[in-house]
Amino acid sequence: AVSTFKSAGVDNLWSNAANWSAGIPNDEGAKVTVYSDLIVDSSVTVAQIKMSNNADSDDSVTITATNSSVLTVTGAGVTQPIQNNNSGGSFIFNLPVVFDSSEDAVELLQLNSGADQQITFSSSLTLNDELTVRGKNKLHDFNLDGSLLGAGNLKFGDKVQANFGTAYDGSAHTGDIIVAGTGTDNDNL
Repeated sequence: AVSTFKSAGVDNLWSNAANWSAGIPNDEGAKVTVYSDLIVDSSVTVAQIKMSNNADSDDSVTITATNSSVLTVTGAGVTQPIQNNNSGGSFIFNLPVVFDSSEDAVELLQLNSGADQQITFSSSLTLNDELTVRGKNKLHDFNLDGSLLGAGNLKFGDKVQANFGTAYDGSAHTGDIIVAGTGTDNDNL
């Protein structure tokens, strides 16, 4: 259930086993590390998806979809279901993402490097459960450029700058957006 995506250089498709280190992941316990652009060509469910911090990882990784595919992230067995670990890297989700936690624990969208990083949702982010966004320093950007949907709360923890783009639409989101900084110079902007 742990597999690394390094495109074989041909198609960047999720469904191509040659692009994966340990088989095609698609279950609520799968942990995925992404090194390069990825195309989700049928709806998939994983516990965790993260951008690599390895030197041979691309600086910017975009996940797109065909066939109206959706990426569902459960957080099963992990506390950080979505991570950007690439120093200065951009992790872009250009497809519908559903966060549907299978656990009662606090779940984190984590920007893990000390340098400027970004995570962008440019299609839609559906929160069926609360998701806390947190970073290691104030240079991190969490970008919502599409729709925020669902009833789960979106909570901004320490060291994250939230940017709501011109295409942002939160009108169908019934949860709360919570700013939970600590009041120090290390909290969110």
